[in-house]
Amino acid sequence: MSDETAQTEEQPIPVSSQVRPALIVDAAFLSENASMLRRFLVALVSDGFSPIVAGPGSLKGSEILSPSVEVAEYPVFRIPLLWMQNFALLLEMLEDLAPTVLHCLSPRRIGLTEGLAEALEVPYVATFTRWPRMLFRPKVRTTHCGRLIGTTARVAQRLGREYPSMAASICQVSAGDFVEDRCACYAQPKRQTSVIAVQPLENERFFETLLSAVRHLAIDGHDFALAILGQGKASGAIHQTIRKLGLSRMVTVAPVIEPLQTVLSAADLFLQSGRPLDINSALLDAMSVGMAVALSKDGLEATLIPGKAAEYFDPADEYSIYACMQKLLTQKDYAQSLARGAQDYMRQHHSVSRMTEEMIRIYQHAQTWYQAQNKPAAAAAGIDSGHTG
Repeated sequence: MSDETAQTEEQPIPVSSQVRPALIVDAAFLSENASMLRRFLVALVSDGFSPIVAGPGSLKGSEILSPSVEVAEYPVFRIPLLWMQNFALLLEMLEDLAPTVLHCLSPRRIGLTEGLAEALEVPYVATFTRWPRMLFRPKVRTTHCGRLIGTTARVAQRLGREYPSMAASICQVSAGDFVEDRCACYAQPKRQTSVIAVQPLENERFFETLLSAVRHLAIDGHDFALAILGQGKASGAIHQTIRKLGLSRMVTVAPVIEPLQTVLSAADLFLQSGRPLDINSALLDAMSVGMAVALSKDGLEATLIPGKAAEYFDPADEYSIYACMQKLLTQKDYAQSLARGAQDYMRQHHSVSRMTEEMIRIYQHAQTWYQAQNKPAAAAAGIDSGHTG
């Protein structure tokens, strides 16, 4: 994909200032990106917009929302055979709330979003935080989709390969975060060092190597506590490994707690092992509060420069994990400099205000584009109506 399509910079075009986005999410998106959604909603409301969120009923009363955000529950009935009833109920709620643009944040909801966009006669845009693990790529119709958005250059490039006919409508908008002035890493020297890992618990093999390295660090006298936050099919196997290695007193496994940023701000080191991931919501939160970050080697090395914003290890190599963690546990001044470097990186590349400005511009562009392409059809309908009158 060319550099031009990876940016949101465009020539000024006449746009409508009336913007009311409806953000469409599912449980999978919320499990990995609840913090990102919360930040975006806070920024939208602060700028005077009235967003809508369509998603699981668990959203109601959650920390993600503020009183100014309207919620449209979907699905109401958790039975696949009742999908038509669920669609009709959501459409009715959105008709009352009158969004001007739909924003699909969950690739599995693109079909739903297209159906709603057609029924409501509004455009939609879709954001991909990573390429979805689906048997078939999501189908996108160019008649209603105004933009495909990747939160990283790697994801935007993948979108360009998968949807070549929409190359001119693909862009990158980096996820934003609020950066704390305080650096969390070793902020309280007398406190036991705390390490937090946030990721789906999907493959016990990733954690076997990590936990074995943790055991050897403990044997060598390093005093710290590790909290693994996440859920997944490997949860039971991970608990068994913890007990087998005798780590029950220093390793805890629990679901992700929201707001995650508050939890991370009370810890020192952030660890992410396992399958390759792009920059994600939990990592952004960890960097924003000033944790020293240790990451699996997965392609982020070119983005987060080693020794300046992050330290890297081979997730399949126990010694590599051991050496990386030992360095951050013993060289506390270095760990703090790494944490401050991560905060500087966040301020430069992941500003919430910049993300919100770019998204509002994209919403406005999508609305203007949709209105322009539907003017001929509307005019033709008026002529036909005049003839029949």
